Amino acid sequence: MELKSNSPATLKLIGSVRTTAPEEVPDYVSRAREAQRRWGSVPLEKRLRILPELRRALQAERDDVARLVSLEAGKPFVEAFTVELLPSLDMLKFLEHHAARVLGPERIGLGWFVHKRSVLEYLPLGVVGIISPWNFPFGIPFTSVVSALVAGNAVLLKPSELTPLTGERLAEVFRRAGLDPDLLQVLQGDGATGAALVAADIDKVLFTGSVATGKRVMAEAARTLKPVTLELGGKDPMLVFKDADLDRAANGAVWGAFTNAGQVCASVERCYVERAAASEFIELVVAKTRALRQGIPVERLATGELAVRQVDVGAMIGEAQLEKVHEQVLEASRLGGELLCGGAPRRDLPGYFYQPTVLRDVPPEAKLMQEETFGPVLPITLVDSVEEAVKLANSSRYALSASVWSRDRSKARTAARRLEAGTVWINDVIYTYGLAATPWGGFKESGIGRTHAALGLREFCHVRHLNEGYYPVKTELQWYPYSEKRLKWLKRLANFLYS
Repeated sequence: MELKSNSPATLKLIGSVRTTAPEEVPDYVSRAREAQRRWGSVPLEKRLRILPELRRALQAERDDVARLVSLEAGKPFVEAFTVELLPSLDMLKFLEHHAARVLGPERIGLGWFVHKRSVLEYLPLGVVGIISPWNFPFGIPFTSVVSALVAGNAVLLKPSELTPLTGERLAEVFRRAGLDPDLLQVLQGDGATGAALVAADIDKVLFTGSVATGKRVMAEAARTLKPVTLELGGKDPMLVFKDADLDRAANGAVWGAFTNAGQVCASVERCYVERAAASEFIELVVAKTRALRQGIPVERLATGELAVRQVDVGAMIGEAQLEKVHEQVLEASRLGGELLCGGAPRRDLPGYFYQPTVLRDVPPEAKLMQEETFGPVLPITLVDSVEEAVKLANSSRYALSASVWSRDRSKARTAARRLEAGTVWINDVIYTYGLAATPWGGFKESGIGRTHAALGLREFCHVRHLNEGYYPVKTELQWYPYSEKRLKWLKRLANFLYS
């Protein structure tokens, strides 16, 4: 069977790929397992040699990849380049510089056991299943795939069924860099293919997507105690204090809410602004929102060429997502929220476009304030104090990221440390996801584990503790036979070391 890909901006067919039937998945696993045995036995320094080749291959194809992402995901070309290609290149550079240290043996101290030595070793897991989303169809899987491979694993990648062509293109980049095709195989299909991958005889699952699906992934993985890393989204708050640089904060709010048409797990989905600054801040936000250019980012012409247009906000991924966003906006208005701009689909454009929308004073019980929206909508709530802003920010079941805006760095840091979030920015928003050196992930229902940085790289490893003694003594102080004499020596040792 074929899986067709249509542009969400024009609704036109882009291309198609062959689907992977669930019953085929064990064959993919078998090939990956055999390839991983060879790859995992290769010394780390030799595995790292693929990184410069990957970097050269990706640099050579970066514009073509960005155009494909823009076409298939409906996002502006500049966004595709900035948030898909640059983070991928940054991850390659990070691994070139730091993977040997992060994955190399790590000596640990043993206190009074001075005659012994312990080392932590980071070993490949085996075969890793990666299920990636449609909102960042190249950058998210690429950074995880290359980390898993460097750690010595084989990877089975299941792209979103909404962006299958980008998944295929990602694998092509690795093949052109010389990677064994069986070390990175792409499984195309819908949720049934993903479910078959999770249930298969693999050694780890990394899933990025919705909370509901993440819970099903975790439940299935638990049957065999398969480890998981889950990145499940957020309802990320932005706290604007009265002493903030309001023009910068407004710029951050507009970009943070509307980049990728709001389809970012770290989008600004709730904005809490102190009442003393609210009037000026809201005026700036609404003016900047109305100035945004929305339209078709990339379109295939009759000649076959791709026309790239300079727009700020592109399309949403599909009709179901667009309708969900519109229902949340309508409910928020019915419950008393004031619509300041936007608030409707763009019927003058052929695809799934929703107007960048700003509301104020949406009641806290509205879905717009409780559930992940994943669309170009920014609700602004007025608060009377920093304390109230922090309390409201922490009232969510999500805890992925948050931002604090204030000229007073000390006050901002104090507030930031009280926020329940995996990442908190001060006077900035979202951008560190694109930096390979910084870990990414959240807690509460935003997920489990981390990607990126040293923490993310080690998520693809077993940790083995290796211990050995230096001196061939016949017995140890804590061994048999027990005696009053030995107890006396142990007590003296305790006093010497710990008193």
